Amino acid sequence: SKGLIVLACLLSAWASRAQRPVRVGLVADKSLGSFPFAYQDPSTPGSAGLTGYEVALMQHICRHANFSCEPVLLPNLEDRIFALENQTIDWTISRK
Repeated sequence: SKGLIVLACLLSAWASRAQRPVRVGLVADKSLGSFPFAYQDPSTPGSAGLTGYEVALMQHICRHANFSCEPVLLPNLEDRIFALENQTIDWTISRK
C-alpha cells in the first residue's frame, strides 16, 4: 500500500505539469486472457464500458492523485513496452 501511495505522489507531481490527460496503456483483449484484468463490458460500448482490476486500479490512482486519465487499449502485452518507449502512453499497469 505504501508503494501505491508513493506511485500516486510521483505521478501527481508529473501530471501537474501535463496539460492533457495521462495516457494509461491497458491490454483489453479476451483472446489474450485479459479478463478479469481489463475487458470491455458488452452492454456498454466505448471506453465507458471498459472494466476490470487494472481499470479499477488506474481509476483509483488517478482519483487519489487528482488528475484525469485516458485508457489506451493495446493489442498485446509486448506493445506496452513499445508504447512507453515511443511515448504513446505515459504509464501502464500490468499484472506480470
